[in-house]
Amino acid sequence: MYLVDSGEYTHDSVLSNALILFVFSYFIWFVFLTILGGPIWYFLHKKQKTHWVYAIFSGAIIPFIIVFAMEASYFTGKKSSYGSYYANGKQLWIDGVLTSAGWVDAFSSALYYSAVGTCISIVIWYVAYGTQKKVLKKHK
Repeated sequence: MYLVDSGEYTHDSVLSNALILFVFSYFIWFVFLTILGGPIWYFLHKKQKTHWVYAIFSGAIIPFIIVFAMEASYFTGKKSSYGSYYANGKQLWIDGVLTSAGWVDAFSSALYYSAVGTCISIVIWYVAYGTQKKVLKKHK
């Protein structure tokens, strides 16, 4: 559909696919941020836990737990349907069971998303509370 006769992507098709991917990813990110982050923020706000440490902690721990559980197939409660699976030259699954390389891969993926969640939580905390404190100081 997007390929020309020579078998290469055209500039317009690459931009079109990138735009579709960006919009879809943004939508998924927004939904998960609202579904998961909204109730957590509301709970912490009601408990008056508005310090940046709470934002960093929740932004780091929650994505780590979710991604690690997904990577290790804890949500399904059964062995992976992959059978055997290789990535980067390493065998991650053997007969539906994680190998030691698979556990390391699950941990490193969870650690990456934990870092991303931490960055996002810092920005959200700063917008919600950090700028508010600066405005209050100016009016005193």
